[in-house]
Amino acid sequence: TPISLSVNGPYQLGLKLWERTSQVVFTQGSHASPALSCQARPQEGECFGEFAPRSELLLHSRFPVVIPSPTPAYNAAYAPSFLQQIAVDPLPDSVAFCAPVLERVRDPAVKGFCKIIVEYLRAAAEGPWEGKGARTCLFGVQRTPIGATTLIRCGSDTSWEEACPYLLPFFCTNAREAVELSVAKGSAAGADAAALELHGIKVVEESEDALKQRMEAAGYYNVVRPARMDEFPMPGQFVSTLLCVGHCKSVKSKDSEFLDLFRSSPKWIRIKAP
Repeated sequence: TPISLSVNGPYQLGLKLWERTSQVVFTQGSHASPALSCQARPQEGECFGEFAPRSELLLHSRFPVVIPSPTPAYNAAYAPSFLQQIAVDPLPDSVAFCAPVLERVRDPAVKGFCKIIVEYLRAAAEGPWEGKGARTCLFGVQRTPIGATTLIRCGSDTSWEEACPYLLPFFCTNAREAVELSVAKGSAAGADAAALELHGIKVVEESEDALKQRMEAAGYYNVVRPARMDEFPMPGQFVSTLLCVGHCKSVKSKDSEFLDLFRSSPKWIRIKAP
């Protein structure tokens, strides 16, 4: 699948295309200073990666590869005993609005993992960060493409412990409008999921057949079917299966017009209370 895009044209056109796609590498050029390639220099902050189509990602890889990143992180996991210990820690004030969602998680290890996800997103929302190379670059975690929707499906046997980690990257950020929760009738997560409607999450109770009919017309960006976690991965690797990462850059050095326009984009991940 393509992972890069270059635009030689107006900056507003480049911004629109970048915000509505999930390319890891984006290069903005012009007719006077054209972008002649779609490559990246990770040593200068131009991080890139290898991504299968988001809806098929887990068919091909456990996690997408993001460069630069520490190789051991892809096989690392938290000890459940550590997660159980931090499960009782209070959330920082800026993300305290997530507490009602986490309180519904009964398993202490899963609750601890959910808190780590929230803490990771809180740190990621301080971006984007500016690269240090000759080209003007911004990099960081991003929401899914603007206008695209991710569906999280809770089947009849899906518990809230299974669903909550996948929902949190949307619930506590500006990607909340880009997620929809589909719940099977009688689902174990049904009562917990229904409560999310009070917090701005769209929840649809429907059978599997009804969902299949709706999916054919809806064209979801990604469909996630939560399952029990046998281990708890690093939050950066986990979140990269749901949200977007990468960089956007101008071929020019110290391009203030590019920085002003792209830095203020709503595509960068932000903590957002309901």
